[in-house]
Amino acid sequence: MTEKTKGIVIHFTRYSDSSGIVNVLTERYGRQAYLARGTGRSGRGTRNVIFQPLMILEIEASHKPGRDVHNMRSCYLSHVPVSIHCSVTKSAVAIFLAEVLDRVIREEVNDTSLYAFIEESVIGYDSTTGADPDFHLKFMAKLTRLLGFGPTVPADDGDYLFDVHNGVFCFMPPAGGNYMNHEQSRIFRILLGEPVTGPAIEGMTGTLRREMLTRILGFYDVHIPGFKNLKSAKILREVFS
Repeated sequence: MTEKTKGIVIHFTRYSDSSGIVNVLTERYGRQAYLARGTGRSGRGTRNVIFQPLMILEIEASHKPGRDVHNMRSCYLSHVPVSIHCSVTKSAVAIFLAEVLDRVIREEVNDTSLYAFIEESVIGYDSTTGADPDFHLKFMAKLTRLLGFGPTVPADDGDYLFDVHNGVFCFMPPAGGNYMNHEQSRIFRILLGEPVTGPAIEGMTGTLRREMLTRILGFYDVHIPGFKNLKSAKILREVFS
């Protein structure tokens, strides 16, 4: 049965000289894999461009129950990117966040809230002038809630520590020693509360930004099995160094 859905590109793998497998977070069917013909080494360049990380597509495909890979009949851009793949910084962020999504989204389950959050965030980031150096941190902080392990932010301005293992803010250092220090915890609270596409966090330095990336990745690692060793994280750190 041929059906239409919007989708966000997570990963593309060359399958043959003339085709590839596109992993997509779809609006209607959750994560899906599609066989896209006319790609690969002999594919047209414009055809391959639309399968770059975080591209937002309109897809027509035949979905058959029990199949791991579905046939893509046609696709085109739902959102024409303005800057996300023209800027070195934004492109690095897109590659990194696509790898994050590749690790955390595994199920073929329709989650409209998750899809809407990602699509709105990508369009907002693409539409902004310049590259917000904190976008990836705000995105990952807010994504934890949609994945089911996001913390509750305290209502007061107390001098909290964030317990990475238990996912809670606390006053005393937790047993085990896996926690963010006071400054990191303060920034994490801000990241959880700020709009994803708002301005850069006031007072953030390059050093603190790299520390927060390491800490948030560590938080994901504790709560998402198999999350370790993201290849693109090293590149992202170099971009923001």
